[in-house]
Parts: sequence; C-alpha cells; structure tokens
Amino acid sequence: MAALRWMVILAGVLGLCGLLVTGLNLRQERNSFTVSSVASFLDHVLREARENSIETYSFVGSNESFLQQVIDQLAVANRSRLAIPIFNNILPKVIPRKQLVIVAGDDVDSIMSNIFAENSRSIYAILVLSDMRWLQSNRFTLMTAFFSSCNFLVVAPPPTMYQPAIVTASDYAGRLLILQPNELFTSLFADRISPRDLPMVQLLAKETWTRIWQNGSGYPIGPDWSVFHAILEHLNMRWHISFVPWMSSEHAIDWINDHLGEDMAHIFINRGFRPDDRSIAYMLPEMDGICLVVPRPTMFNILHHLLKPFQSTSWIVLVVLLVVGSLLTNRYFRHTLIDALIFDVPLDAFRVTRTERTVLFASLCLFFVLSEAYQAKLVAHMTSFRYPSDPRTMDEFLQTDTMLQVTNVTAEALMARSNFRKHLQIMPLVDIDLKFDGTSAFGVLMQCTAARALLEQELRGQYERHGHIVRPPVHIVEEKLMMVGNFYSFSNHFQLYPLFRLYLVQLFESGLIAYWEKRDSWPWDNDQGLRFVESNIITFNDLLMVWAILGIGHAAAIILFALELIVSAVKRRFQ
Repeated sequence: MAALRWMVILAGVLGLCGLLVTGLNLRQERNSFTVSSVASFLDHVLREARENSIETYSFVGSNESFLQQVIDQLAVANRSRLAIPIFNNILPKVIPRKQLVIVAGDDVDSIMSNIFAENSRSIYAILVLSDMRWLQSNRFTLMTAFFSSCNFLVVAPPPTMYQPAIVTASDYAGRLLILQPNELFTSLFADRISPRDLPMVQLLAKETWTRIWQNGSGYPIGPDWSVFHAILEHLNMRWHISFVPWMSSEHAIDWINDHLGEDMAHIFINRGFRPDDRSIAYMLPEMDGICLVVPRPTMFNILHHLLKPFQSTSWIVLVVLLVVGSLLTNRYFRHTLIDALIFDVPLDAFRVTRTERTVLFASLCLFFVLSEAYQAKLVAHMTSFRYPSDPRTMDEFLQTDTMLQVTNVTAEALMARSNFRKHLQIMPLVDIDLKFDGTSAFGVLMQCTAARALLEQELRGQYERHGHIVRPPVHIVEEKLMMVGNFYSFSNHFQLYPLFRLYLVQLFESGLIAYWEKRDSWPWDNDQGLRFVESNIITFNDLLMVWAILGIGHAAAIILFALELIVSAVKRRFQ
C-alpha cells in the first residue's frame, strides 16, 4: 500500500509539472506571437518609411520590456538588409527633417518628460501597446491629446495568434478608425478631413497697415488676410476673426499668449509677434530686420547754395587771381581789373592802350565764362539738391548728428560698436517718441515691417489732406541693423496646423503671397502721380534772400541814378 501511495503521489507531481510546463509554453507562444505581430507591422512601416524620405528614427520609452523585445526581433530580422539611424529618447521640438517616432505606451509616466509639443507635419508617431485592452482605457485618450497630431497611429497585438496586429488612428473629430496593417505609408498617415467634423477656426489679428486691417464695413483686408482666407476657403471651413483691442504692449503680449495657450484662438495673424512656449511659431521664408528710422534733414540755407557750385580750392584761386590781377593792372594800367569787371570800363577810349585793352578784354572773357558756369551750377544745385541726402547705410548715419532714443537693453547691445556711443540717448520705453509726423528730432529703432506700415499710414494722411504727398517726414535707413524672423502664431491645440503649414509653404513657393502684397500695397514709392516732387520745383519763398539782395542792389542803383540826374540838373541851372 505504501508503494502504491508513493506512485500515486509521483504521478500527481509529474502531472502538475506537465501542466506547468504546458502553461509556460503556451504563455511563451502567446508572448512570441504578440511580439512578432507588432514587429511585423513595424518592419513594414520601416520599409515604407525608407521610400518616403524619413531620415531619422527614434525610440521613446525603450526601457519597457515589450518594446525591447520588439526592437530585438526587428534587429535580428533586419540585421543584413536594413541600416537606419536610430536615436533613443531624442525628441526635439523643432525638427527640420522628417522623423519617425516609435513610442512605448505601457508606462505613460516614462514618456511624459519628453517634448513632443509641436504638431508638426514632419513627425510621424507610432504608439506601441502590449495589450489591446489599453485601447479602451483613458490611456489612449491621454496619448491622443499629448501628441495632438493627425500623424499618430496606435498598434497593439491581436487577441489570437492567427490575426494581424491591430492598427488604429483617429480623425479630426476624435473618432477611432481601424486601419489595415499592410497599407502604404502615405495611406497610414493620410489626412482624414471632413469639413462637417471641423470646428470653427478662431482667428486673432493685430491691425497693422500694409499687412491686415479692416475696411469701412469691418471686413478684414490685406495681404496677410488673403493668405489665410485662401486656405480657409480651400478647406471649406467656417471661421471667425477678431482684432486685438487697444492696450499696452506688455498686457497685449500676455493677452495674446493666454488666448493661444488656452485654445481661445487658433491662429494669430501678426508677423512681428513671437509666441511663448505654449504655442507654435511658424517662421516665414522671408526675413525681417531692425531698421533705423531717422527724421528727414532740413532744407539747405542760401549760403550753402552760393558756396556749393565751386569747391573751396576754386574760391581761393579766384580770390588770388582777383587780388593779383587788380594789383598788376593798378600798377601798369590806368584802369584796374576790379574797375573793368564792376564798372564797365570803355575799352575803346583813345587813352586806353592796346596792351591794356587786350589784358582787360581777356580777363573779362575769362570771368564771364566763370560767372555763367557759376550761375548754371547754382540754379541746378538749388533746384535738384534742396535737402541733404538721406543716409542709406549705418556708416552714413554715423556721420550725421542725429541722436537715437533707445532703452537700456538696446543701448548695451549697440555700444558694442564704439561709433554708436555718441548717438545714443537712453530713455524708458514709454517715453520714446514713435511719431512719424516729423515733429521729433530723434531717431528710433523699429522692426522694418512696422516702420514701413507707420510711414505709409502717415503718408496716407498727407494724401488725404493735400491730394498729394508733400515729403515723407522720416526716412528708413536701407541697411538693416540686424535680421529677425517673421512668424505666424498657431495654438498648440490646433490640429490642422500641419495642413496649414503645408499650404503656407505652397503659397510662398507659388509666388501668390508676393502677388497679394503687391496688389494690396499703396504704391506711394513708385507712383509719381501721388507725389509732389519738390526736388524739381523751386518757389519764390525759397529764394527770398536772393531776391532781397537783388532788390537792394537795384534800389541803390535807381537812387544813385536819380541823384546823378538831380545833380546834373542843378549844375545846368546855376551855370
């Protein structure tokens, strides 16, 4: 009996061990097909990615065991026929090239520290789950909001070993879509847009001359609005635009960033604004710069015009010729050179010798030619160069006496160039005079786009008051002090940003944006019909001193002539 009892116990132990071994084999087999199904799908995606110019591949959360098994199986299967650059846990916010990101999603906390804030069309993300039950949890909703992109797939192993991996995606309405694992790369990451599912796009704009403004009916116009209006109409989307109310610059920046960060506004239209890290700044292909805005110089005085036709050396030579010629003629002739030039000496008188007549006549001819040339250059200079030339470069500006009103921070940056030190006047930002009406004697630093907009606004006012542009009150130096970028701002919650970004690139490359800017701009700088060209017309008031001198001379001559007549009449009467 004892032997039989031990045999039964041994048989039971062997049966239990067999069951354990069978269970372990079944579990290993199940783990094997879950890993192989996901690895098979990723292998298909990697092959397709090579044909779609994906240059960088990243694995995030690679410390999870399931993803490690998938990576090992991929490496073993492709060790001889697939070479790709792989980086672990590298996820930059701004990626210039296309990137495929494979993320392990079992442990959410392990990937939340990575930065995946930009909803970029260049980033393709695949979330790998070890169990399909995760799809029914809040984890999927959380990860969808975290990635916030249409380029986002979720792959999970199938429930049985004879089925392919489960690949899911979501559309813009948040609906879950089941995809076939063997689809092409472009089909897996395709845009699934339906206008009826898209919410109303909330646009925010800062009214700026030459870029975007409101007409009399309150409708937005301008080249920047033409860009976004074309995209919205092409997508057949509903939209609403509002303009930033008037407030101080500091409050306006915080107000705009809050609206973008809290998804109250999807797009902010202003090229000179750059949002904070809560939003996306799309950098435009064309750069902007910081320009010097300086007051236009005042008109030349009459003394400048009288001295300008001849250079200083020419004036010295003329004075020396007059002095030396007068001394020589006074010593050897009856009449001096000054007498011949001013009082019109009769050279045909019988007391004038031939030598004296020849010398004086030659001198008269020489000074007649010089006087005519002087008058021609004087008139040409007074009618063509009534104002000093505006500086076109920084070096030309540094040769002027114009002062710049700048803040402490700007002054520290400019003092790196020693020539700027004597041209800086440090003032608080609120006290800097930014008026473009020509009343300020100081220059300012301003973004070139904003400077041209304010100048055009002032010139429009001149045109409405006078019917033409009298003279631009300020001048924008052509050479830029530094280059800065132009940006369009997008909310990070705006899922259509990748599509808008794609259309913006196409619009810039097609030249339509340049066409809209030319169409909506005011041609004050190239349409001569809008301008009153002062440089070609001179008025009576501009020559007031000349007319005064001529008037005094003629009056004195008339008085002397009258006195001479009176004296002659008196002499004849008493003779």
